[in-house]
Amino acid sequence: MKVIIKESRLKTYLDKVHNFDLTGKVKLITSYDDMPDVFKGYITEKMYNHVTERIKEPFFALKLKDKILDGVYLYRHGKKTNTTLVMDAYGFLGDEETIMDKINYPIGLGIELDELFMLYV
Repeated sequence: MKVIIKESRLKTYLDKVHNFDLTGKVKLITSYDDMPDVFKGYITEKMYNHVTERIKEPFFALKLKDKILDGVYLYRHGKKTNTTLVMDAYGFLGDEETIMDKINYPIGLGIELDELFMLYV
């Protein structure tokens, strides 16, 4: 069964039912200048431009509370190439499960992470 729900109601549902809120924690990266400086040591402007021109999928910067790391992550899911980039502030790579664990993604929600992040941009 497919349920259609407005974005504002979805955010309210996530907050009230799942105690899930990313307000102020997600930033859409639309240019290399928007990327947090911590990632510029790992991704050059040339690399960024190549990926965005070729794949045309958005990058997201996530600022999460994390006791072990600084809690800054870079995320991009390439639907066309079926590839995902997850990088923390130290340059370590992860996968979608890494981010899902960090944000306490509600099990069974069924929303792609990039679509979820767009709700909070």
